[in-house]
Amino acid sequence: MALPGAPPRPGRRVPALPGEGFTPLFRAARLEREIGHAPVYVKDEGLNPTGSFKARGLAAAVSRAFELGARSVSIPTAGNAGCAMSAYAALAGLEAHVYMPADVPKPFVNECRVLGPASPSSTA
Repeated sequence: MALPGAPPRPGRRVPALPGEGFTPLFRAARLEREIGHAPVYVKDEGLNPTGSFKARGLAAAVSRAFELGARSVSIPTAGNAGCAMSAYAALAGLEAHVYMPADVPKPFVNECRVLGPASPSSTA
């Protein structure tokens, strides 16, 4: 399946970012004792390349858009999702449009800008 007017691109995938997806599991012994159930593990998604669990979903979404022949992607966000999309869009060579509320902390806006071809925009 391709976007209307786009040539088919079977098997086109965005390469993985270094460190993507192999985040560690840690046993949560104190939590096990507190809830009376074992084993309990906690996955450290903060070790994804963009520092957020949002990297997993956006890697898949941008890869699919790329595979279907999209030339740009967009997302409304208050932070991490926009940063993750910007990173994967840059890797795929896609134009990225990130829409954020005007009061989003500047580090999120700046991260989108440095991660690639993103155009973070504030909305009221």
